[in-house]
Amino acid sequence: MSLFMLGGPKLQLFNNEGHPLAGGTLECYAAGTSTPLDTYSDSEGVTENEQPVEMDAAGRPDSGAVYLSPVAYKFVCKDADGVLIWTQDHYRPPTMP
Repeated sequence: MSLFMLGGPKLQLFNNEGHPLAGGTLECYAAGTSTPLDTYSDSEGVTENEQPVEMDAAGRPDSGAVYLSPVAYKFVCKDADGVLIWTQDHYRPPTMP
């Protein structure tokens, strides 16, 4: 299975003031639903990320990376208090040539 790195080479999320999203989360769902969809911390798809993906003090995934399957996702980004920052539905990873 080919996986695609989200925000590569280093995903970093920010709050609405432009500061790193320390302690925030990224929830990953199948597009158009509230059904959780796996992401991975490695390019081989062996190690699943926790759901939601938690961000460290720099706003980067605690797992180190977020790799996506070649399907459409919905993302919900929240701050450390669970307040919604943004939602992106029907995101499709780029295809490889």
